[in-house]
Amino acid sequence: MFKFFLKSILFFLLFLITLNFSDSIFKNLKYFEKSIIEYRNIDKLDIAFFGSSHSYSSYDPRVFEINLGVTAFNFGAGAQRIENTKLVAKYVLRKTPPKLAIIDIYKNSLLGFEDEEALGLQLETLDNLPISISKIDAYINNGGVEELPFLFSTTIRNHNNWYDLEKTNFTREHYVFFNTELHKGYRTYNQCVEDKSLSALQKKHQNKKRAEYNFKLSEDEKQKIDDIINLFKSKNISLLFVNAPTIINEYDFNKKRYSELIGEYLNKKRMTYINFDTIKDSLGLTKEHFKDPNHLNGKGAYIVSSYLSEYINQNYSFSGELPDSTLEKNRYFQFKTNFQTALFRKEIDSLNSAFLEGMTSFAIYKTDDDGMYDLVFETSKKQINDLRIKMNYVVKKDEEKYLYSNMLNRLDTNVRYFSVLTQCNVYEYEGKNYIVFPFQYTLPTFNNMQFQAGPEFKKIVFKIIDNKIK
Repeated sequence: MFKFFLKSILFFLLFLITLNFSDSIFKNLKYFEKSIIEYRNIDKLDIAFFGSSHSYSSYDPRVFEINLGVTAFNFGAGAQRIENTKLVAKYVLRKTPPKLAIIDIYKNSLLGFEDEEALGLQLETLDNLPISISKIDAYINNGGVEELPFLFSTTIRNHNNWYDLEKTNFTREHYVFFNTELHKGYRTYNQCVEDKSLSALQKKHQNKKRAEYNFKLSEDEKQKIDDIINLFKSKNISLLFVNAPTIINEYDFNKKRYSELIGEYLNKKRMTYINFDTIKDSLGLTKEHFKDPNHLNGKGAYIVSSYLSEYINQNYSFSGELPDSTLEKNRYFQFKTNFQTALFRKEIDSLNSAFLEGMTSFAIYKTDDDGMYDLVFETSKKQINDLRIKMNYVVKKDEEKYLYSNMLNRLDTNVRYFSVLTQCNVYEYEGKNYIVFPFQYTLPTFNNMQFQAGPEFKKIVFKIIDNKIK
């Protein structure tokens, strides 16, 4: 009987180990998981951001690094409820506590999100945290008791990925779309909100009256806020609450009222609260700074992060100086130092400059270890017309293993990517204008890459052959 019991335990343990190993096969590497993996290599943290997609698309650690000389990391995760924010914060406080925690909070942080996709995002957040009693409780609260079998492994839950097994990249290199802003947990896109989205939003809320939103925070909602406050107070960590700017609150008075009530309650608790919706006009935020009605794009995040870094500089007693070697992957460091450590840099002659929206030079530098790069054009213009672009490069047979996705647009050995550089790609920094195009390139060297622009892509802006600009 004892031998049978022992064999059963060993078999069960072997089964769990097998399932855990299989996660790397069946679970695609998602953004939050990438963030947690990157965070585990950090041994010093000054500022930590927590919250939902409002957090990860609004507060760019690069700005705080360059403006304050401090380390920063964004732990925002899609549709993150404040209970799960607390769980993520507990994990961070155990490993590398920050000096300042910034919590983005609004209506859905307290009430949650009801659709199935949002539930999946909650579970995705929990999947990447270590096992604990709090995590077990969160699994039950988010997905019910039926989620407990996935506590040790998500292989079965992710069965929809099984059919792709033969195409799986076992190195698990992270796939990122071009034009994605990505840095230490922060992410968004260089696109601008479409007018049809704003029209649909206005139509949805046009018949609703403000009088319908005469309500107060419930005791349960207040307790959730108190729990976050008490967690950080118990660790003597400074705490700042924020509410990221949106266009939605111009139409949805229910959400707007919730933000006001949250501010009133935090004021009673003697907590600092910055509601960016109330100051977004004074910051110069327009629809050009939003990728959709609910989230900022990279340009908007730069403005909000700059304001917040200045606020921290004036109200908190910590700052520092990061070494240049730490900042080389920081876009704003590259801007400030005129791309001195960029991989490639070249001037554009005046004839081509006139054709290419006033571009005077360009540079390429690496922005993270998953093969993300910025291609940046300095331009004499603050406003540009849409410029069609094409990037293509050749993949040798022995380089196939380095490709990050089977989703690439390929023609034999040639990989191609088409896009449009718009006003949404134009950044202003210290009196200069830059057109920014983030891209991912995972081959070991730059070889046989060509960048073209304009009608029918006739203008070849540059070529890179054998790691040299042509």
